[in-house]
Parts: sequence; C-alpha cells; structure tokens
Amino acid sequence: MVRFFLLLVFGTIVSFGYSQTNSLRKKISISVKNERIETVLYRISKAADFNFSYNSDIVPLDSVVSLNIVNTEVVKILNTMLGEEYSYKIAGRHVIIVRKNNSRQNKGEKTTYTITGFVYDRETGERITRATVYDLNKLESALSDSMGQFRIKVTPRADYIGLGISRKEYLDTIIYIRPTEKNNININLKRKEEHLERMMPKGINPLAYNNVDNLSIVKDIVSEEMMIHANNIDISENSIGQISILPNIGTNMKISGAMVNRVSVNLFAGYSGGVRGVEMGGFINIIKNNVEGVQMAGFGNITGKNTNGVQMAGFFNNNRGKVKGLQMAGFSNTGFDTIQGVQLAGFCNILNGNMNGLQLSGFTNIVTKDVEAIQITGFTNLALGNCKGMQMAGFANYVERNNSGLQVSGFSNVVMQNNKGSQIAGFANYTRGDQDGAQISGFLNYAKRVNGFRFAAINVADTVSGLSIGLINFVRKGYFAFGSSYDEISAGNLTFMMGSYKFYNIFGIMKRLAPNSETWGITYGVGGIFRARKKVFYNIDFIDTQFFQYKKIERKDCSKMQLATNINIRLYKKLSINAGPTLNTFMTDNLDTALQDYVTDIAPHIFYDDRFLSVRFQMWFGWTAGLKLDI
Repeated sequence: MVRFFLLLVFGTIVSFGYSQTNSLRKKISISVKNERIETVLYRISKAADFNFSYNSDIVPLDSVVSLNIVNTEVVKILNTMLGEEYSYKIAGRHVIIVRKNNSRQNKGEKTTYTITGFVYDRETGERITRATVYDLNKLESALSDSMGQFRIKVTPRADYIGLGISRKEYLDTIIYIRPTEKNNININLKRKEEHLERMMPKGINPLAYNNVDNLSIVKDIVSEEMMIHANNIDISENSIGQISILPNIGTNMKISGAMVNRVSVNLFAGYSGGVRGVEMGGFINIIKNNVEGVQMAGFGNITGKNTNGVQMAGFFNNNRGKVKGLQMAGFSNTGFDTIQGVQLAGFCNILNGNMNGLQLSGFTNIVTKDVEAIQITGFTNLALGNCKGMQMAGFANYVERNNSGLQVSGFSNVVMQNNKGSQIAGFANYTRGDQDGAQISGFLNYAKRVNGFRFAAINVADTVSGLSIGLINFVRKGYFAFGSSYDEISAGNLTFMMGSYKFYNIFGIMKRLAPNSETWGITYGVGGIFRARKKVFYNIDFIDTQFFQYKKIERKDCSKMQLATNINIRLYKKLSINAGPTLNTFMTDNLDTALQDYVTDIAPHIFYDDRFLSVRFQMWFGWTAGLKLDI
C-alpha cells in the first residue's frame, strides 16, 4: 500500500495574494532555551501570523534547540534552526517545509517513476477534470483528463516526493509519497467555501479585472494547458532564473505560468507567473501576476496584475493592475488601475484608473478616473474624473469632473464641473460649473460662476465676481443698462451697456449737434463702475465713435476717442443721472480732402492739433451729461 501524507492548504481569496515578502521575509524576535523544534515552529507561526505545513517524517520535530534572535527575517531563523537542506514554499497563509537533499540524491540514483490516480471531490465523490498535478521540485506536470485520471512521470531527488494538486475552485493540496515501482493513488480535494469566492464589485469596469489569458495575442502564443496550470496553482513557486524560446519551450516547462522568476530571458516570447528582478524578451513578455523590477521587450509587455519598476517596449505595454514606476513604449501604454509614476508613449497613454505622476505622448492621453499629474500630448488630454495638476495639449484638454490646476491648449480647454485653476487656449475655454481662476483665450471663455480674471474676444457667464475683459462680455446676472447722453458735439447719444460692474461693454449710436448736420456715428466702448456711497457712484468709460455722413456712409476714415469720468446719482431704484468731464481725441485722414467738408468743424476748443504721417490728431476737453436706466 502506498504510504502518503496529506496536507490540506486552507487558502482563501484573501490569502491568495499573501506573498513571500509578507511571510518568510517578515522580521520577528524569538528567545527559547532547550525547546523542541515542533514547539519553536508553533511560536514562529504565531509571531509571524501564518501556519506551517510539513511532513513529520522529514522534519526533526523532537530535536531540541536554543535561540536568542532579535528582529530577524523568518527564513533566516528557519535556516539557523533547521539548516540549509530545507526549502520553503508559500500557499496562502501556509509555509510549506520541503527537504532539498537526501540519501537517494547523494547516491546519485536517478530512477523515473510513473504515478497515476484519480482526483475526486471530497464532498460529492465526483471525479474532477482539469486538475493540475505537479512535482514540487522538478516542475513536471499533468492534467486530469475527462475521467478525472492523471499520469505523471517523476524522477525523485529524495526518499519522499512532494506532489501538488490544484484546481481553481478547490483548496490546494500537497501530498508526500515514497515512490515505488507501482504508484496508484486517489486524491480528494475540498471545495472552497462559496462565500469566499471572489466577487466582481458592481459598477466596476470588468476590463480592469480581465485575466491576461483572455487576450487574443496571449491565446495565440500560450497553450491552453499552460493557462489551466497557471490558473489552478495558488502556491507561490519561485525560480532563480529561466530561459525560454516560446512559452511552452523553456526551463520552467508547462507550469511556467505559476513561477515567479528573478531573472527571465525569453528569446522570442515567454509566459510566467511573475517577475521579481529582471525580464528581457525578444518579442513579447507575458506575466500573469506581478512584476517587481525591470521588464524589457522588443515588441510588448503584458502584465496581469501590478508592476513596480520599469517597463520598456518597442511598441506597447499593457498592464492590468497598478503601476508604480516608469512605462515607456514606442506606440502605447495601457493600464487598467492606478499609476504612480511616468508614462511615455510615441502615440498614446490610456489608463482605466487613477493617474499620479506624468503622462507624455505624441497624440493623446486618456485617464478614465482621477488625474493628479502632468499630462502633455501633441493632440488631446482626456481626464474622465477629477484633474489636479497640469494639462498641456496641442489641440484640446478635457476634464469630465472637477479641475484644480493649469490647462494649456492650442484650441480649447473643457471642464464639465468646477475649475479651480487657470485655462489658456488658442480658441476657447469652457467650464460648465464654477471658475475660480484665470481664463485666457483667443475667442471665447464660458463659465457658470466666475471668480477670477478672464480675457477673450467673448466672455460668457452666469455670475462674475472677478474681472472679465473682452470685446463682448455677457453675464446673465450681471450689469445691463440703457443710457442717453449729450455732449458738446452730439445731441443724441443712445447706448446699451452689458457685462459686469467691474468691466462692461458699450454699444451705441450718436447724432451730430450742429444745425443741418448730416453727421452721425456708431459707438463702441468699455467701462467700469466704482461705488462710493449707496446712491452715489462713478464710472470711467473709454469710447470710440466712428463718424459717417448720410450721403457718404461708406466712409470710415474719421473717429473720436473719448475718456469720460462721470458721477452718478441714483434718483430711483434703477434710474440715475450722470455728468462729468471728458478728454477727446479726434483722428482724420489728412490726405482725403473730401473729408474736410464735414469734419474740420467737429472738434471745438482744440488745445492740440498735429499730424503724423497721414493722420491728423485734434484734442480737446469736453463734458457729458445724461440719464441711465438699469435693467
């Protein structure tokens, strides 16, 4: 009868990510004197918060040891206590103790045995298909067939051989057997508790949790058997190094998808469970789980979970988890979780998560969640969450939610909620919510509520508490007024003012005061109101009037520029009277003699009259008085 020892490794999805760093590399202190090894192992497991699994026949549990160790890694304590002939594997919250050397190996015996058997469900008794059975030391592996039967050839290096049996829905199991000429065993697996199965959170994009095995390029390169092995095995298998030509032709053989390598060299393509060091690939590197270190490929890198380090590829990097470090690609970087670091791509960076760092690309940067970074691109930056940092684009910047930072683009900047920062664009800035900062553009600025400086040809807002300078300023809850005024040369100046109290635009028409005069004009100007008392305030206006004659309306060769300062007294709630002095400059085309018939007598009381090139300048002091009705 085959003698074997069964060890059930109780791992859940919570402990699935429990890595070697969290167990064997944990530092503890222990002090014992003449204690049995079995007792010391128990005390270590309690101090480090994990459990040991081992075959009692290969560990000298009754031996007595004395230790006095302070703040030392668990693996070093074990090596001190047990010696160097043991190795350790991680399975969830369990550390499995395996002996490296024995008498069989020392004698140089290399006998190959075939082990066969069936894999069963412990509760139902049903046979389990596609279960992985593998040699813990030699990496030989097999899958149970449609009848639940497996067949594996092993070459033992010890008196006992350890076999790992894994299936995705079941707890990992390890057995130790003493190989004989005929080895036939049946293995019972315990199903994981249903409530501990991994659940997909509602509202989360399922792409963020996609297994790399679902990608078309991976299916074309990696065999289905290798993917099944990688998905079945939860035990952390570590390798100093591996070399492969293709995923199924390499030193880690068919369970390479469950191996974590310190050094990995893939001449064309490789498929591994993880990297904790350096990986180089001639064409493509495929990592099922995490990368910690440097990953370089001639064409592309694909990582199923997190990357901590550097990824460089000639064409693309595709990372399904978090990235902390640097990504460089000739064409694109794609991420499906948070990035803390730098993304550099010749064409685009696409991130389905949060960005914290720097994104630089030739065409576009896209982040589906929050950005706390600098985004620089030749065409567009898109942040579909909040943005805190700086966006610079040759064409446009877009933030779906709130922005607090600087946006600079050649054409437009768009913030769909509130903006606490500055926007500079060649054509337009748009903030759907509140704008607390500067908006500067060549044509249009829009925001709902504005607290800051704005400069554009057209400024549009709901309310403004800052300064908006533009040819047209429209503030829905701002300043609107009609005015009628008289001065020394015109009898009927009708004006319409709109904008804010700090800066408004003036549009109007005028008629010459002189008898039988056919001179009239179109007025445009800007101004601001400064309040002194509740019913008394003053304004400063700068107005330009273009003069015409009824018979010569096409002529636009003479104009008057006026600086007016008025005191306003409010008569009623919306009606006020105003008056004040003015400084006027009249400019005419000195070379056009036809103009002299109707413009030479327009400028009265001249104190300055001179010519510069073809323009005649005349200046005088004047006055203005009128009524104003707020609306």
